[in-house]
Amino acid sequence: AGGAPALAERSPEPQAVGGKAPAEVESAKVEDAESRAAKLDVELKMRFAKYKRLKDALRAYDARFDDSAFTVLVPAILRLAAGLSGRGRGPAAERGEAGLAAELPAEEAAMLLANVFLLNFRGFPDLQKLYLSSGQAAPQKIMCLLMYFRSASGLDADAIGGFGGRRVSFGRV
Repeated sequence: AGGAPALAERSPEPQAVGGKAPAEVESAKVEDAESRAAKLDVELKMRFAKYKRLKDALRAYDARFDDSAFTVLVPAILRLAAGLSGRGRGPAAERGEAGLAAELPAEEAAMLLANVFLLNFRGFPDLQKLYLSSGQAAPQKIMCLLMYFRSASGLDADAIGGFGGRRVSFGRV
């Protein structure tokens, strides 16, 4: 019995961080996150005050899904939009009997639509009009676009996922 004394096994005690107990640190993190969320909400209200229908659609999205539109969906839309840069000039257009037609991969169509949704392209005034609309159906129409982006970006568990080799054709009549 001349060995080293046996050490009692016990779980490590929480360590203080910066002189504060772990519960205080966690509470400070929650308060900081709430403060940042409140500041973001105020900034969004000021910056997008006139886009009432877009805000209504984003609120409806938040009410419908567990994830937040601004923390999950909007970054996914931004990633889609950024994917279009460096891909060349865009879809090749061909003149057909009825008018102008274009065909492109579904992934590029999603990237193009993301840029239109973010108002990055000129020549699509209808979407901005929808954001500014006083019509009661405007938020539901915008919600349809949000649902498409949720599916296209892989956030929807029920979505087929991926773009595969699908192509999208646009035709002007």
